[in-house]
Amino acid sequence: MVRSAPSRRAAGRSLAKLFATDPLAAVLTVLREAGPDRELRAEEVKRALVERGVPANRLDAWRRVQERLVAHERVGIGGDRYHRTYRWLPESPPPTPDQALALLAEHRLPSQRRLELVEVLRAALAGGA
Repeated sequence: MVRSAPSRRAAGRSLAKLFATDPLAAVLTVLREAGPDRELRAEEVKRALVERGVPANRLDAWRRVQERLVAHERVGIGGDRYHRTYRWLPESPPPTPDQALALLAEHRLPSQRRLELVEVLRAALAGGA
């Protein structure tokens, strides 16, 4: 039995379901599907979500998602404060100690990510001692 890829409509329904339970994961899916060579503005990400079945009135979750995107290790941020762009990064290079410290100081991060950044700082301190 050969299985075909899910239809666009079915994929849209699954993205809408994903957005309802985990808006960040849905936005990451949009960025990943756009590819590492394409930067998307917030309006483009939102349009892609709506085209895939997310109700426009549910996009109020964007602010919370946006805060988490800035600290996400697989998302590249471009533009300026008023015209940000978001891009999927295929590989996450390890942060420098300075970057790790800045991330820890400036962002609320999941506990696993905090532990990873603390390890970067510990290794740097051990190497400099």
